[in-house]
Amino acid sequence: MTIERKQPKPKTCKNPACRASFVPQRLGQAVCSPKCGLAIKEVNQEKAHKSLAQVGRADIKVRKEALKSRGDHMREAQQAFNEYIRARDQA
Repeated sequence: MTIERKQPKPKTCKNPACRASFVPQRLGQAVCSPKCGLAIKEVNQEKAHKSLAQVGRADIKVRKEALKSRGDHMREAQQAFNEYIRARDQA
């Protein structure tokens, strides 16, 4: 008794110039041939650089938020003090 493997569904090539239908040999294969892979390499690199830059900017933003200036600390302290005084005077 042998179990037959299900054939993968045909996909279309991600290269806009090609768009041929092909059966992928590997998991995650997006292009029909190495030639098409090289043709869309720059587009994929641009997307990767853009997403890395976005992650970097988000990381910098988080780190900047953690580093508060003296004025920020003074402003927060004054706000907390004012809230305390209002609560004290109200009671």
